Amino acid sequence: MRVIFLDIDGVLHPLVGSQSFAKHCMKELKRIVDGSGAQICLSSSWRGSQTTINKVNAQLVKWGMPKIIGCTPQMGIGSRALEILAWLEQHPKVTHYTILDDLDMSSEDRVVAHLVRCRSQVGLTPELADLALTHLGVDDDPRMSFGLGRYKPPAPSGGMRSNVRTFTSPNRSRPSPPRPSPTNRHASPKDITRSGLQMISDAYS
Repeated sequence: MRVIFLDIDGVLHPLVGSQSFAKHCMKELKRIVDGSGAQICLSSSWRGSQTTINKVNAQLVKWGMPKIIGCTPQMGIGSRALEILAWLEQHPKVTHYTILDDLDMSSEDRVVAHLVRCRSQVGLTPELADLALTHLGVDDDPRMSFGLGRYKPPAPSGGMRSNVRTFTSPNRSRPSPPRPSPTNRHASPKDITRSGLQMISDAYS
């Protein structure tokens, strides 16, 4: 069982501005879900009310993802890492997990290796989505290659090589074979042979 512990603010949209569930962030979350088959557990403060949970589920469904499977327990301010660990203890079938969050959890050694820390002003990026896929064991499991598209930065415009091949049209006109001269149009095979032998003889004389 693969699980994504999902924060919302600073992950699915930047903290600055009024935009919620930014397109570029939702696109990367979907890529993680599709590429790993992981399920989502809400670890954000958005789990605090059913209204906000419903909003999260509505956005997930809108983007073609399943609803969350649950929420981490609420244990107070500054305890998000402990809340995730508590949820994991209650779900021993989890084999791989990643944490998408903009909070610093470096003080908790048990989760820091699974943390994909987003910049609050940017949110989830393609490179961070690739890291999350690695945490979820996609690289180690060939069965999980479905739907996975690794992020490839665009090649510099000056260094691109054309892969376009040129083909000769089958209808392209070709030179016609030489026509016999009018004088030889009705020549017999013996005359043609005799003429050819004479040309060879003249070439070596």
